[in-house]
Amino acid sequence: MNPHLQTPRDPEIDRIPRSWLSRMTPKLPPTSSLVSPRSGGGFSLVEVTLAMAIVSFGVLSVVSTMPGGMEMLRNSVNDTVESRIAQEVLAKLQGSDWSDTANLASYDGSLCYFDAQGNELHAPGGAAPDWTVFTARIAVSSTPPALPATTASPSDYLRQVRICITDQPASSADRFTNARKHRQVCTLAAKTSR
Repeated sequence: MNPHLQTPRDPEIDRIPRSWLSRMTPKLPPTSSLVSPRSGGGFSLVEVTLAMAIVSFGVLSVVSTMPGGMEMLRNSVNDTVESRIAQEVLAKLQGSDWSDTANLASYDGSLCYFDAQGNELHAPGGAAPDWTVFTARIAVSSTPPALPATTASPSDYLRQVRICITDQPASSADRFTNARKHRQVCTLAAKTSR
């Protein structure tokens, strides 16, 4: 070792009595008292129970929100399908021959049946197919609607259409009268071909 790199020892430290130095240093407990008297480094039953209670509380909090989320998802899917059904029914009305349907009057009160994706179902005899999920009832006004800010007579090529869509079974008698059981779409159908 290089003698130039060593720090010189202060001769004053050698003159301080060792008993005085021992009073200046903090006393630490013996190392044996820091170690648990248990053998091994595992967790106690109380610690495990407390940890399980905290984890259970967190898991139950997350799981309790699942039914509300699933209900919101189902409602969202139904809203999307019902919108598709309304568009499909309106396209069917606008694309029909108005002279053959007496300006859509033959559609008034008719029922259309749809599956879970909004595809129209057809069954022989006009009965509801067994796999029907949505039912749409069409109501067509017999007179053309009055348009705002026009002085001309209403057009014979325009009809107000009300489409009621429900996912209730046919056994539910009030499925089209109870506002909670159906969605109603009001729109105007225009004749697109002459």
